[in-house]
Amino acid sequence: MASLPSRRQGRRTAILLVCGLALVAVMAFVAYTWGPVWFHLPVPVTVNGHAYEVKSGTKVRTFLSAHFNLVSYQGALKADTGQVLDPKGGKLPRIKVDGHVLYAHEQIGRRATITLARGADIIHPTKQKTVTLSPKAAVKGNGALIGPLHAGKSGTELQTIDTVTGKVLTSKVITPPVDMLLRAYVTTTVKPKVVALTFDDGPHKDYTAAILAILQQEKIPATFFELGNNIKRYPALSKAVVSGGNLVGLHSWDHKDFTKLTAAQIDSQLGRTQTAFKAATGWETSWFRLPYGNSTPQVDGQLVTHGFRLAYWTVDTNDWKRPGPDAIVAAALKGARPGAIILMHDGGGDRSQTVAALPKIIAGLKAQGYGFVTVDGLYKLSGGK
Repeated sequence: MASLPSRRQGRRTAILLVCGLALVAVMAFVAYTWGPVWFHLPVPVTVNGHAYEVKSGTKVRTFLSAHFNLVSYQGALKADTGQVLDPKGGKLPRIKVDGHVLYAHEQIGRRATITLARGADIIHPTKQKTVTLSPKAAVKGNGALIGPLHAGKSGTELQTIDTVTGKVLTSKVITPPVDMLLRAYVTTTVKPKVVALTFDDGPHKDYTAAILAILQQEKIPATFFELGNNIKRYPALSKAVVSGGNLVGLHSWDHKDFTKLTAAQIDSQLGRTQTAFKAATGWETSWFRLPYGNSTPQVDGQLVTHGFRLAYWTVDTNDWKRPGPDAIVAAALKGARPGAIILMHDGGGDRSQTVAALPKIIAGLKAQGYGFVTVDGLYKLSGGK
C-alpha cells in the first residue's frame, strides 16, 4: 500500500501535467489565431468563390478596391421607363465578411469569406406632360412701327418628366409650331408732312397735366406710353389723356428691361398694365413701347401675340438728360421729317424742361408746315392694318 506522501505527489504531478497541456493548447490557439496578424502573414481569402492570398491586417475595402472595380458593383439611378439617369447614382455595393455586413475599417485577420454583390438600383417615377411650343418670330424690314404680317401658331410637345427632380428626360414634338412674321413699317417715307409727338413714363401729376394743357391749346394730338404703376397712381390723368383725343400705349408696369425677363414675367407685366389702364379709362390699348427700346424678335413676337403693335422712335430728344429747353427744341426740329416719331418724356423725373420746350417745338414744326398725328395714324399711313 502506497504511502500518503506518494499519493499526494502523484496527484500534484497529474495536475501540473493537465495545466501544462492546457497552456500549450491556449498558446497554440493564440498563435494560430493571432500569429498571422502579429506577423502580417499571408492568409487565404475567398471572394465570391475565388481564392486569394492577402497579407493579414489589410483593410477589407483596400483589398477589394485593389482587385475589383467596385464602381461596377454600384447600382444605377434609373427612371421607371428604364432610362439610366446616372450609372453611379444607385446604392453602394453590398459587402459581407463571414456572413456579417462589413464593419467600418474592418481588417482581414485570418481566413475570411467575402461576398461582393451589386448595390440596388434607385428608380425615379416619371410622368408625361403636354407643353405648348411658342412660335418663333422674325421681323421683316427696319422701321419704327411693328405689326403682324403672318400670324404664327403654337405647337405641342410631349415631355417625360422625372417627378423627383423635375428634369425633362425626353421630349417629342407632336405638333410643330408655325413661326410668325412681323413687319417693321418705315414711317419716314409717308407722303403727308406729319410727325408724331410721343411721351414716355407718365402719367405724372404735374408734367402730364401741363403737357395736356399745351396740346389742347394747340389743338394737336400726341401719343403717351404709360407705366402701369403710374396709371394706378393717377387714373384720372390717364383718362384725361384719352379724353383729350390722344392715343395711349402701354410702356410696361415698372420700366423693366423686357430682354431680361422670362416669358411669364412679360405676360404679367402686360396683364397688370392693361388691367390698370382699362380700370382707369374703360378702354384697352393695342399699342406698346418697350422700356429703353430694348427687344428681340422673340419679345416682339410675344407682344404681337398679345395683340399689341410696337412703337419705337426716329428722333430722340434726350430730354431725360435735362440738357436745357433749347437743346430739346433743337433736337426735335433737327430730326423732323415726314413720318418722324419724336421721343420725349412726361414722367420718370423732373420734366419741367420738356414742358418748357414743347410750345417752341410745336411752333417750329408748324412753321415748317408739319401737321400732327398719333403713332396709330402713322401706322396706317405706312401701310399697317
